[in-house]
Amino acid sequence: MANVEDLSELDLSEGFVLPDEAEWLKLVESALKGRDFDKALVSRTYDDIRIEPLYTTRPADSEAVPARQGPWDIRTLVTHPDGAEASAQIAEHRRCGATSCLVRLETEPGKGDGVVLSNPEQAQRLDMDTDVCIEAGDMALAQLVLLDAEAGRQERRIQAFRADPVGRMASTGTLSFELSSFISDFRNSAQNIDFINLISDGSVYEKAGATEVQELAAALATAVHYLRAGIDAGLSVQDAADMVRLRLSTSSDLFVSIAKLRAGLRMWQRVLQASGAVDSPAIIEAISASGMYTSRDPWVNMLRGTAAGMAGAIGGAFSITVLPYAWAVEGEGSQLSAAMARNIQVILNEESHLGAVCDPAAGSYAIEHLTDHLADRAWAMFQKIEAGGGMVCALQDGWFQTEVAGAVERKRRDAAHRKLPVTGVSEFPHLDEETAEANIVRVPEPEGSEDVSGLETTTYAAVAGALESGATVQQISRALPRPGETLSQVLADFRPSATYEVLRDMSDDYLERNGCRPALFGAFIGSLADFSARAMFARNLAAAGGVTITDGPSDAADADIVSAFEASGCREVVLCSGDDIYAARAAALATALKAAGAARIWLAGRPGAAEADYTAAGIDGYIYAGSDAAGFLSGIYDRLEGGQA
Repeated sequence: MANVEDLSELDLSEGFVLPDEAEWLKLVESALKGRDFDKALVSRTYDDIRIEPLYTTRPADSEAVPARQGPWDIRTLVTHPDGAEASAQIAEHRRCGATSCLVRLETEPGKGDGVVLSNPEQAQRLDMDTDVCIEAGDMALAQLVLLDAEAGRQERRIQAFRADPVGRMASTGTLSFELSSFISDFRNSAQNIDFINLISDGSVYEKAGATEVQELAAALATAVHYLRAGIDAGLSVQDAADMVRLRLSTSSDLFVSIAKLRAGLRMWQRVLQASGAVDSPAIIEAISASGMYTSRDPWVNMLRGTAAGMAGAIGGAFSITVLPYAWAVEGEGSQLSAAMARNIQVILNEESHLGAVCDPAAGSYAIEHLTDHLADRAWAMFQKIEAGGGMVCALQDGWFQTEVAGAVERKRRDAAHRKLPVTGVSEFPHLDEETAEANIVRVPEPEGSEDVSGLETTTYAAVAGALESGATVQQISRALPRPGETLSQVLADFRPSATYEVLRDMSDDYLERNGCRPALFGAFIGSLADFSARAMFARNLAAAGGVTITDGPSDAADADIVSAFEASGCREVVLCSGDDIYAARAAALATALKAAGAARIWLAGRPGAAEADYTAAGIDGYIYAGSDAAGFLSGIYDRLEGGQA
């Protein structure tokens, strides 16, 4: 390459041959050796968006994505029920690199899923410094009044208080308060809170199993519902837009999550501009998807959280919250779990410098195409929701829940067949793993005044009066009248790993009662080279449900295998070997094993043309890549309970 003094004249493509897509396709066809191109190299999302193995052009006429300038807000989650302990955690996160904390309050009386605030004494224990964002659930009105009063007594200010009543309604079936009173009365009456927001939290729909398109559409439709409510309550378009916040989930599917955030930013900007809120920046917060977290082998969740955090940083999130790796384990979790969630982001920002580049995904053909497809399909679903009356109507008539239920059924089926693999659970399980201990903390509700009169109407003054008379937040929340909006169908939590985790729990119970785990006998036919691949497959599949395999002899005659089975104490058998050996020995061995008392015989692999012969010989079923692993494993436990295995 010639020396170039002016870098503007430098041609980095000089000396390289321009690749030709047709030549690449020829090489691919040669490597595939007759296999179907789409089946081998093309994947699809649960929204049926096609993901190609190679993109060679940028999509035409793509809308610009509003990009974050500089590093993001490293926001850590605090949920410890005790206010004093929550404050200690806030101080520790702040000391170790977090730039803000998301403090979740208990969502409903006695739930124990967040900081418990019942009265002024408990509110005094909670850190209210300016880098704390407080998020409430069904008790938001009483909690807001209590915190506002306590901040005033301490002559301090709370940075932000927010709630997502529509998201809560999707999960609980009831709208906890009227938006009009929250906006025009409670929001205006509070004197010591800088920002009182309504947040449209897309992760509510993700944790119920929604697809990326469904989450985007629901989050945008909810945000528009809040925007309209603000305008109806007398706010200007600009003030209403500034009141609304939008949050999306990011998962371990890195590229799809990046594209989802970019699509969300593009759609939210379109809504703001169409509404006339031209001075409101399109800002989206990100939180790691709770549906991807597992209670078994939770250490893998650190990798999932890292991918989710990275997706948030690259996708342009204004703030990112990574959930602790023990999120799916019941209880508060350990300090290590919370520290790792924080440190993941610190490393991504301070060592990987992901915040130093503005929209680093821009120009990536693959991500640009994904962004376009997600935005187009989500916008179409958003318009359908709007045409039907908005997000609340979509929930009330059950249409949106039905859409999500369809996605959940597809995911559940794929998880059962291990086509939606979960590392450490359905794939590469470790039966003797060290588990994360549950750390359940309960803060009892204190006794309060029995007098909650004056709460026939939902006003700031009425709630403040009840608090001053000694009523607790929980008493007030129970007494406040609720709007009439209810749902006949709610969104339930869904995690693909749950099917196998239930089986693992059953295995642990069996181990405690019997001193061993449920076991199959491994009838290994031929030499180690003949059976090792399918034996390893069968062992991993069985372990996904907490079932072990008792090894039979190798290089053994059929009679020796049968003798080993009789001595094993097992009732069910899995045959493992290569297809040629199956053809020569499987049927005869199965017949002998059945005669020796085998209740069920399974063959590792597909039967092919020999299925009729195998069935006649007593083989009951087959396990292979893509078979119903969850059904196979559940059947073992069903027969154990019935005394058949």
